[in-house]
Amino acid sequence: MYAGSLGTAFNEVDADDHTCFILARLLNKDPRKFEVKYEIDLNTKSEGNGYSLQIEAQSLENYTVIAKRILVLSDDERIIEWNLDCAGRSGSDYIKEKKSTFYILKDQGETIQILGKIEDGFFQKLKTAISKSPKVKTIALGSGGGSVQEALNAGRYIRQRGLDTTLYNNCKSACPLVFMAGINRTIWSPYPSLQFHQIYILSNNHPVPIEFDNQIYVDIYVYLAQMGIRDPIFVISKMWSSPPESFTIVDPSESEELCQYNVATWIQRNCSADE
Repeated sequence: MYAGSLGTAFNEVDADDHTCFILARLLNKDPRKFEVKYEIDLNTKSEGNGYSLQIEAQSLENYTVIAKRILVLSDDERIIEWNLDCAGRSGSDYIKEKKSTFYILKDQGETIQILGKIEDGFFQKLKTAISKSPKVKTIALGSGGGSVQEALNAGRYIRQRGLDTTLYNNCKSACPLVFMAGINRTIWSPYPSLQFHQIYILSNNHPVPIEFDNQIYVDIYVYLAQMGIRDPIFVISKMWSSPPESFTIVDPSESEELCQYNVATWIQRNCSADE
């Protein structure tokens, strides 16, 4: 029987599917699309089967941990997490966000967890949230993106206040611009992704990409340089590489470039911008 260690490679085994399965059940969606099925063999005594059993045990432990976390979330948080992690997978649809809550205080008031997209008024709401939280040190982000200008204004204010940033979920579209404003920009396992695409305007409810020589890209270049990104073109090229309908996804667990270009200052078990 295998008695070795799995190491860290399987720390998050099946975590994405477990998350969506549990959220689907709580949000009246079809959970079967995300169900993890096990073929547990307790009779075969071999190193290979022992290894498989350890992986399945880790998966079941992950299910328990994820379920405990999701059960204490508000409806707003569950819907936002569903939209960021699960909608679009296996034909699952989005759920309209209620937007009744903009932020949640965590870590005894030291972390502001921002909920929802970066829409009109985001910057002012962020300023208000920070002003009401005298102990805040970190802004935690997870967002489907939104307004570039709101993101730039919010980012400059975060840097002005000397705050750190981190991710609690996937950070899409304009969200990475806010993330890059933190003095320290940390990404922890299970590694929410940064996702980029072209800036666009809506015409008849259809996204039309803005030309690459538009002033907004110049403004973003200047902003990124102000935030200490070592080569702003690295970020802008990620934006240019996907049309508005899709994303270029950067997985922090596999990309040391995020540290190399100072997009993130530290990624757990991967890299540090100081190295």
